[in-house]
Amino acid sequence: MTEYEILFLVGESKKAELEAVKKSVEDAVVASGGEILPGEFVDERRMEYAISGERRGVYTAKRFRVPDEADRDVPGAVTKTLSLNKGVLRFLIVHAKGLPTLEESQERVKRTADSRRKPMGRYSANRQRPMASSPVAAQESAPTKPALSDTEIDKKLGEVLDI
Repeated sequence: MTEYEILFLVGESKKAELEAVKKSVEDAVVASGGEILPGEFVDERRMEYAISGERRGVYTAKRFRVPDEADRDVPGAVTKTLSLNKGVLRFLIVHAKGLPTLEESQERVKRTADSRRKPMGRYSANRQRPMASSPVAAQESAPTKPALSDTEIDKKLGEVLDI
């Protein structure tokens, strides 16, 4: 038997329909000849870029098994079905060999979320930068040239412009 993992993204506006979308994904796998395994991974987060106008989404991962004697391409059939599902923004099907279990992934995400501190913004007053790498500090340490007088500036312009 070959084990696969399917990860799909549902937009925040369809969050109320999440259970129905999960059921349709499971039905697509079973109809194609696969067997859904127990357990799932669920994580809600902000996306890096908008997809179909959605900025936040719910990521859900499930595992399924396909018998080796299956004479058709189950992941391909699931892909065709999910491509037509309006509730699923994106999805990915991969071999589960070598992947951590869904429970391990869920625990890792939970630990990461718990250990996150408030991110410092670009203009945060608490932001620490070394003084040596600051471009302002580098300019201040360079020797300054005396300013040119108006007559010297006119002379230079005349030379450049050939006046």
